[in-house]
Amino acid sequence: MRNRFGLQDAAVALVTGGASGLGKCTVQHLLRHGFNVAIMDLPSSDGAFLSKLFGRQCSFVQANVSPHVLGP
Repeated sequence: MRNRFGLQDAAVALVTGGASGLGKCTVQHLLRHGFNVAIMDLPSSDGAFLSKLFGRQCSFVQANVSPHVLGP
C-alpha cells in the first residue's frame, strides 16, 4: 500500500540532524503522517532518547555527516 505521499508504507525516512531543531520537527511531522523514521545524528545528541520516546516507528543511527557535507 502507499501512503498519502505516494510512497510505500514500508518506506523509511532518514533525517540527518533529526535529534534537535528543524530536524526534530521534521521527524515528528513524518511520524504523525505514518512514516517509519530513522534519526541520524551525533552520538552525543538526544537521538537515542528520542527514538525510544517516539516508539517503534522510530530508530536512531549514530553518525557525523558534516565532514562529508562540508568537505576537508
